[in-house]
Amino acid sequence: MEVKTLQEYLKNIGKTYADLKIDMASGALTRVKVSLVLREIIKKENITIDSKEIDAELDKIAQNYEDKEIKKQVYSPEYRHYIEQQMKNKKALDLLKEKMVK
Repeated sequence: MEVKTLQEYLKNIGKTYADLKIDMASGALTRVKVSLVLREIIKKENITIDSKEIDAELDKIAQNYEDKEIKKQVYSPEYRHYIEQQMKNKKALDLLKEKMVK
């Protein structure tokens, strides 16, 4: 079934626009809380990522693309920062898992 409008989608899932906004706000709030907790763990545990690790991850990502413009974007400072943050988040989560197992 093809849905052409938001109203059709909401009707199909049995929700109102207000319900959708509440659902989205709830999810956003959870993501913000998790992000703030991870940021604090990264800060307190002094989690860092070596530049070579970031380079290796960017190289791995770039291998998935043939288009030179996309590869250029993969190596942009903004995307590099994004990947560094994702890697820090992963290390923080790994640290939490490790501490929970003990």
